[in-house]
Amino acid sequence: MKVNVSHNNDSGIDQARLARLSSLKFSIREGLESLYQAIVRTATEIFETQISALMLLSKDDRHLELVAAVGLPENVSPGEIPRGQGISGKVADSGAPFVTDDIARYLSEQSIEMERYYQAAFASVPMMVDGRVVGVLNICDPRDGAVLTDYDVSLLSIMANQAAIAISNARLHANLQRRVDNLAVINEVGRALNATLDPEELLNTIVETSAQLLGCDYATIFLLDSQDGGFASRTSYGYGIEKAKNLYCAYEGLVNSVAEAGKALIIPDTSADPRFSPEPIEIGSMLMVPLATRDKVIGVLTAERKEKGGFDTTDQLLLSTLADQAVIAIENARLYEEITRSAQELEQKVEERTEELAQAIKELTAERDHVEALYRITRDLGISLDLDRVLIQALALINEAVGVDHGSIMLLDPESGNLIYRAALGRDKPLPRGGKMTNFRRGVGLAGWVLEHREPVIIEDVARDERWIVSPGQERVSKAALAVPLAVGEDVLGVLLLHHPQPGYFTETHLKLVSAAASQVAASINNAELYRMIRESAERMGGMLRAQQEEASKSRAILEGIADGVMVADARGNVILLNAAAEEILGMSREGIAGRPIHELSGLYGAEGDTWLALIKEWAQALPAEDEPTSFESRFETEEKVVSVHMAPVLMRDEFLGTVSVFRDITKEVAIDRMKSELISTVSHQLRTPMTSIKGYTDLLYLETVGEINEAQRRFLSIIKSNADRLALLADDLLDISRIETGRIRLNLEFIHISAISDEIAASLRGQIEEKGLSLKLDIPEGLPPIIGDRDRVTQILTNLIDNARHYTPAGGQITVSAQVRGNFLQVSVADTGIGIAPEDQEKIFGRFYRADHPLVQEVAGTGLGLSIVKSFVEMHGGDIWVESEPGQGSTFSFTLPLAERGKDMEESLAPSVSPLSFVPTKRILVVEDEPDIAELIRYHLEGNGYVVTTAARGEEALAKARQEKPDLITLDIRLPDIDGFEVLQQLKSDEETAAIPVVILSIVPDRGDGFRLGAVDYMTKPIDEGRLLSAVGAILSKEDIILVVDDDRDTTRLVQEVLGRAGFTVRAANNGFEALAVARREQPGLILLDLKMPGLDGYEILKRLKRDRTTQDIPVVVMTGSVTDEEVKREKVLALGAAQFLTKPFAIDEFVEEIRRVLTQWH
Repeated sequence: MKVNVSHNNDSGIDQARLARLSSLKFSIREGLESLYQAIVRTATEIFETQISALMLLSKDDRHLELVAAVGLPENVSPGEIPRGQGISGKVADSGAPFVTDDIARYLSEQSIEMERYYQAAFASVPMMVDGRVVGVLNICDPRDGAVLTDYDVSLLSIMANQAAIAISNARLHANLQRRVDNLAVINEVGRALNATLDPEELLNTIVETSAQLLGCDYATIFLLDSQDGGFASRTSYGYGIEKAKNLYCAYEGLVNSVAEAGKALIIPDTSADPRFSPEPIEIGSMLMVPLATRDKVIGVLTAERKEKGGFDTTDQLLLSTLADQAVIAIENARLYEEITRSAQELEQKVEERTEELAQAIKELTAERDHVEALYRITRDLGISLDLDRVLIQALALINEAVGVDHGSIMLLDPESGNLIYRAALGRDKPLPRGGKMTNFRRGVGLAGWVLEHREPVIIEDVARDERWIVSPGQERVSKAALAVPLAVGEDVLGVLLLHHPQPGYFTETHLKLVSAAASQVAASINNAELYRMIRESAERMGGMLRAQQEEASKSRAILEGIADGVMVADARGNVILLNAAAEEILGMSREGIAGRPIHELSGLYGAEGDTWLALIKEWAQALPAEDEPTSFESRFETEEKVVSVHMAPVLMRDEFLGTVSVFRDITKEVAIDRMKSELISTVSHQLRTPMTSIKGYTDLLYLETVGEINEAQRRFLSIIKSNADRLALLADDLLDISRIETGRIRLNLEFIHISAISDEIAASLRGQIEEKGLSLKLDIPEGLPPIIGDRDRVTQILTNLIDNARHYTPAGGQITVSAQVRGNFLQVSVADTGIGIAPEDQEKIFGRFYRADHPLVQEVAGTGLGLSIVKSFVEMHGGDIWVESEPGQGSTFSFTLPLAERGKDMEESLAPSVSPLSFVPTKRILVVEDEPDIAELIRYHLEGNGYVVTTAARGEEALAKARQEKPDLITLDIRLPDIDGFEVLQQLKSDEETAAIPVVILSIVPDRGDGFRLGAVDYMTKPIDEGRLLSAVGAILSKEDIILVVDDDRDTTRLVQEVLGRAGFTVRAANNGFEALAVARREQPGLILLDLKMPGLDGYEILKRLKRDRTTQDIPVVVMTGSVTDEEVKREKVLALGAAQFLTKPFAIDEFVEEIRRVLTQWH
């Protein structure tokens, strides 16, 4: 930039100046300050000016700083000139030179306040190095008022660039020299640090060297406090002691930051860093480096300068290098300090251990002597179990070990409580055998004190101790005494006393030895006593064993003499005994069975042999629970015999010893029972065959199915019907007795209201009761809970009792039927005002064929079976029956039946949805009956309720029609002219085309067992009851719509009933496993909903039993559970057991119903 520049073409001067510049060389070895001064002097000399000034850019290139000048007034201090301001600042910013003839005029015209100290002609040129401006060189006021030309400016620019290069080289030389000096210092510091192991001296050396090395004002070391985990200032350079202690408060955030990061930190301006807390000492910039070992930071080293921007990366490297050496030195000092401290502690411990070892050797020597003495005492005491020898030997050994001549052992007499001298040394006279009784007892004398307090004691001088009682002869020998108790556990057996004529003879060492010996003596006394007791017990046991052997011989003789066969097995299941009767009954020899495992003989226990043997194995592992059966009965047949077998476990307290099996030959009894059954079957057949037609057609006439009847006809038909029923009941009594004896009675359990049954019975018997001049009163409260029972059998029980009251109550009397709840049972009572029963007869009337010896009783026809049958039926329901009566005052018969444990609303919801008169369209039924009248009667009943009926009179015809027409149900008579009905049933179930057709047996043959075994779904005996027939048929044909809910939570049960009921299903419910299995076998539902968590039998066991039972194994089971823990494991387990589906509660109603329908469709 040129401003008012005159042109001077004095070539001579220019040539001289150029020559001078060509030979110009700046020395860089004298330092930067000398170089700066040489540059400004040379500029004034070459360009003959009064003033020259050298200004360099700061490190951040933001402003110019005056570093050297010639000719400026002393009072002028230009300070810092911001880049881009003033003449110099603009030259530095633009990189273009500036020249003017009158600088003062220019500054005034431009209103520039800076650099007003320049006069006359002025030139300013930039100093360039590698194209970068590093400063400005100014010249001003040439001599004699000369002006500065363009040539002068170009020469000045050349000089400025040469000077810039020289300054750059000088700086490099200075940095290099400083590094050399720093390395030398670090080397010296390393030697100095390694030369001392004193921590304080070491830390002071580090901070002083840091300040010297970096030329900083302050330095501080912060070290980690192992106790509180914080950092504390340990030593400082440049601070006072008090301020050094408070440095951590100012630097806390910064120190923690460096320690956590593990990296150095440069803070060029502390005032701009929020982590720094200002202190009274002025600090402009900081450098902080961590003191780090391999695994952790142990401190922080800091360097501070008063000016800002005082540190660079070179300083950081130097301080980090010093910090690394410092860490090693600090760790070495710490290790040295620890080693020194450990060595001192070790020396102290060695001294202590040496003293302890000497004392231990001394004690061990004494202990060895005591142990040797005790060993001799223990060894010699174990030689004999004779009490007197034990005591004398023990006292002699103790006296020898302690060094005394007088001593005694006194034992406590449990009867008198006194002490007895049993052994003594130093006496003039020996003790009598068995010892000598003394007057010492608890609390009396020294021995009594020891006995009472259970503590040993030393008396230095017995004359001064009030507990000592002088015995004759002890005046001379007893000055010092030692007494210890002879104790075993909590029992004190006696006292051991030692005497010595020298006062204070006994020591604590003697006391320990004698106390230890006393324990051995007491144990020996106890062993001798135990030996005596064992010897006496052995003698008693020997006598008992002889008596037991004699008793065993008697028992064996009895066992061999009884008629029943007996087989005994031990706990491992091996046969150990077989009597002669068992050999004959089983046809096996003892030699062939003895020692054999019982599981090889499972055939001896009938069809359930494997189950029994499995239970035996369970008993061997764990005893049977209180509610489990512990005896089993069965039978098996050989070619010639029928044998009953009874097996039971042999238990002794909590131990399973084995099993006992009893065999009895019942061939004759079975033959007699079979003959009786055949006789009853034949008689009942002859009664039932005509009664079927009589009862059936009477019912049709009574119901006006063939025309209206008048009242007289209705009454006559009612009488016929009543007597026909009575005749049928007579046959039923005979059959019932036979069935009860053979265990073939099968209860069809359902919920029953006793009021309904009472009303029905009263309606049927009221005419007969009133005809005799009696009155019948029903005292049945409303709202009684239902019972669970077989409706037919309960009706039979109550009918029998009311009919008996009618027979044995004179005219004018009254019969009252009442009911009330008793706990979990319903008690029903039938009271009359009849003849009463004598006390001696009350115990017999429930027996078979018994009739009281009373004229009125003998006048009434009867068999004496009614009350026996009633008692059997009540007990089969789990109830009880009894009578209360006084002759001439009447009788009250009462019985109990279990409550169903359900509310009325639930019972009603569980009632069958198919009524006897409900219409079931499109269902086809095949009636197989050889009696045309009965077949026509069955057809009439079924067709009247909407069923399509086809009949067959012969077995072959029935099989053909079943295959051809595929009926929905078959009713089957057993006695057919060509093929036995059971054979027909077997062929139907063996044929795949007909196996699924349900079969209901209608027969006079009361053999339900064979019928159900061959696959019948129901069994009804003739005469036929229309209502029961239609109800059974309707229930069977709708079984696919029946769902059994098994859940102990009643709220869940009600919900499922409501949901499935609205969806068109019939719902049954069971609250426990046993009830569920019974309902499933009886009802054969289309599907079972099973909860896993059930009382008694859990869901898994119920599922296993359902799938093992042939009658229920094909019913689909959907498992429900409210537990979601291990859900997948439970799902896999129940599906493996045969479940059709696995659902978790709660579930969406629509999805639940849809899933039920899907399972039913899939399985049916």
